[in-house]
Amino acid sequence: MRVEQLEFFHADLPFRFSFEHATASRAASESIFVKLTLEDGTTGWGEALPRPYVTGETVDSSLGALRDHLGPLVLCESLEKPEDVYRVAGKIAGDILPDEKDGGLTFGAA
Repeated sequence: MRVEQLEFFHADLPFRFSFEHATASRAASESIFVKLTLEDGTTGWGEALPRPYVTGETVDSSLGALRDHLGPLVLCESLEKPEDVYRVAGKIAGDILPDEKDGGLTFGAA
């Protein structure tokens, strides 16, 4: 089945109680949800949790990475068998992991 559509949703989910730790104080969780739809209508969901103090990413930078870099790598890919998922994941990893020499951007949360 070919990947036909990718949709990205931002949600700010409030906690019942706020909390603090050494690097941040939080009263909500900003999440990005990703919906992948295959040509037969099958859907799958994923979630990204960008945290500037963990991965250096923000919601905006993660959405940009998904839209401009990672989404195009997945869109129109054929996922007929489990091995295809590994192939596409390897393709994505090659795009998001920087070459040690260039110190490029990583999109760990995205």
